Amino acid sequence: AEYNTGVGRGSLDAITEGDQNTALGYNSLSANTTGSDNIAIGYNALVANTTLGNNIAIGRNALAAQTSGGEFNVAVGSYSLDENTFGDKNVALGYVALGKNTEASYNTGIGGEALKLNTTGINNTGLGYQAGDVVSTGSQNVLIGASTDPSAADATNQTVVGYNATGQANNSVTLGNADVTTVYMAQDAGATIHASGMTSASNGTITIDPNGSGTLALGSADNTAATIDAIAFSIDATGGASNISLEADGAADDLTVAVTGSQDASLVLSSAGTGADAVQLTASAGGMDVTSAGAMDITTSAGNTNITIAPHGTGKIDLNDSPLTGFGADISAESGTSKTLAAADNGTIINCSSGSAVTITVPASLPTGFNCMIVQSGSGQVSLTASSTTLNGKNGTRTSGQYAIMTLVHLGSNVFVVSGDTSSPS
Repeated sequence: AEYNTGVGRGSLDAITEGDQNTALGYNSLSANTTGSDNIAIGYNALVANTTLGNNIAIGRNALAAQTSGGEFNVAVGSYSLDENTFGDKNVALGYVALGKNTEASYNTGIGGEALKLNTTGINNTGLGYQAGDVVSTGSQNVLIGASTDPSAADATNQTVVGYNATGQANNSVTLGNADVTTVYMAQDAGATIHASGMTSASNGTITIDPNGSGTLALGSADNTAATIDAIAFSIDATGGASNISLEADGAADDLTVAVTGSQDASLVLSSAGTGADAVQLTASAGGMDVTSAGAMDITTSAGNTNITIAPHGTGKIDLNDSPLTGFGADISAESGTSKTLAAADNGTIINCSSGSAVTITVPASLPTGFNCMIVQSGSGQVSLTASSTTLNGKNGTRTSGQYAIMTLVHLGSNVFVVSGDTSSPS
């Protein structure tokens, strides 16, 4: 043995062939025989080491239990790695850091009691006071911050950052403890986040809020699909309009909104707006197709409102030679002997069933285009009388007899045309 330095009672007192060892302190490296390149400073540091080398132990009982099984270990601090027997290439810095480690390798514990209970877990890193102090058999964990821990003693591949933060699952990253409310990706919050999914906490809300005049972009030119799966999804632009837009750079750039699957499900577009244009479908440059494999209904549900189809200019409504069905007029039963027409009578059939003469007054309040059909189904003759209006009838302004039909059309300016089975007063 040569190039050895031993200072202290019992230090290096068993050396036979080991070289380049330094022992300073009572019983430091006292059992070493053939191990080389060891440094032991402190009471009982590397006290049981016999044949292995390249270990550094500084502090009371540092690497004290190691005999012939561990090498390339660094232990700085009282009782650091003090139960290690066969573990290699561990770094322990701090009181009791990696204190229970026996056969595990490639661990780094920096800080008082960091990874202190680890026995056989490998490739763990604990940085901070009591960082990872619950780990015993878990591996591949990174724990940064005082009192950081994984979710279990046998956890695997958990990265936990922040004071008193606890990991949530294997193969996961946890940033911050339960008090953290905001996470910044880069100092200026300008970093790009790469991930295949995002999930909120239980009953939580996910908010994506571009700052200032920024925009929210989902997907890229290489994406073929973007899926939003939720019970409810809302877009709310506070103080302005909410817009969803597709910027097309080619003829095939379509935006498709579809309900897929052979289920009794619907695509519903609804609005609580109170304006006349509460729901708008607009094609500013091209045409619009509406196609249905089943029946198609267009209805109004309140206010006796109209359905208007208005082609522009000389355009026409083309029903492709299909017959119109279901357009029967409402029949208004009139059993009395007098009636004044109102706008609600527009487009109706007035059935007069009285056995006595009937007088129907045509007032000036009726809209242009007003029209109705009058049927004398009873024996009482039906006569029209003007009230600030003009009635023009070629044959007269009263029915010619039972079952006669008389029509009335308002041409405008309170001028009406009367036609049908009519006669003049005698």
